[in-house]
Amino acid sequence: GRELADLEQAVLQQDPALLIVPDMFVGNGGLCPYKGLRPYSADDADAFFGRDQAVAGCLTRLVDSPLLVVVGPSGSGKSSLVAAGVVPALRMAGRRVVQLSPGTQPLAALTAAMASEPSGVAVVVDQLEELFTTSDTEVDAEPFLSRLVAHAETGALVVVTLRADYVAELA
Repeated sequence: GRELADLEQAVLQQDPALLIVPDMFVGNGGLCPYKGLRPYSADDADAFFGRDQAVAGCLTRLVDSPLLVVVGPSGSGKSSLVAAGVVPALRMAGRRVVQLSPGTQPLAALTAAMASEPSGVAVVVDQLEELFTTSDTEVDAEPFLSRLVAHAETGALVVVTLRADYVAELA
């Protein structure tokens, strides 16, 4: 029919309107839990489901070690798992959590995130690969990573997400 032919043309022309995910299901009035390719955040914890086992596995690892590195391919849901699963669980357990991405000034971002927080705060770094893509790696990576390691050595939790294709750079 005409609607299918129009949809095919929109797909072939990579129509940006196809990327927009409706906020509401048509007809039932409920919020749509699917965000498309956008990651879930801590504010989306109620709509984030289906990863309970993975969240529990992350929390179990944090009992044994203060450092958790969540690695996976681009788009696999690392950021959502941590932001909408692990972070809310840590907060529900009474932990204070700060979240950041390294950006172009990683050490400044880390310092700002931790500035008003007490020692022992859990630090969550999303998209750690930014250390190798948007900053001056030789200048920024070592002090940033050293500060994260020192924080973890105090027993405070450090959780990072990293694209799998940047594991070698981190090593």
